[in-house]
Amino acid sequence: MNSDIIRWFSTEYQWIQRKLLIDINLIDPYFQKESESVKWLIDTWATCCMISKRIADRLWLISVWKSEISTAWWSHIVNKYLTKLKLPDNFISDAIFVTEWPLDNQWFDVLIGMDILSQWDFAMSKRNWNTLISFVTPSQQPIDLVNKYKQVAHLQTQEQKRLNGHNNRKKNKKRK
Repeated sequence: MNSDIIRWFSTEYQWIQRKLLIDINLIDPYFQKESESVKWLIDTWATCCMISKRIADRLWLISVWKSEISTAWWSHIVNKYLTKLKLPDNFISDAIFVTEWPLDNQWFDVLIGMDILSQWDFAMSKRNWNTLISFVTPSQQPIDLVNKYKQVAHLQTQEQKRLNGHNNRKKNKKRK
């Protein structure tokens, strides 16, 4: 992605999510043809981005080379394509490589793996039974939730001590 432009987006879900799906569009980098909205699955276990054959065919993506993908159960020689992502904030990524997914899947069209996720800051949180995911690129500062909440806890402790001291002074005045 263009490293001098700061981009971010977040998506909130109404329930705790076990599958992180986002609606995005793909753009053919050669002809600038844009897809209809497709389901994007965030997969932190995947090493690379993948696209369903159905969507690659619908966009008429051109294979740039072949690649072997394998799991514990099978191995396939598949196409590699070049495409761009149009993210929810209308930011269009630089061209990225996506590997054809040989299996038909009904609940996602594009799988975003660690080859892209490792270039972005990514956070997920749950509050009041909702799930919020946020992305920013390029990285602006480290996201360290533990350190952040240690600071919040320290401030809460200081405030509690201050209030306790104030309440103790009131009690002492009443006794006199």
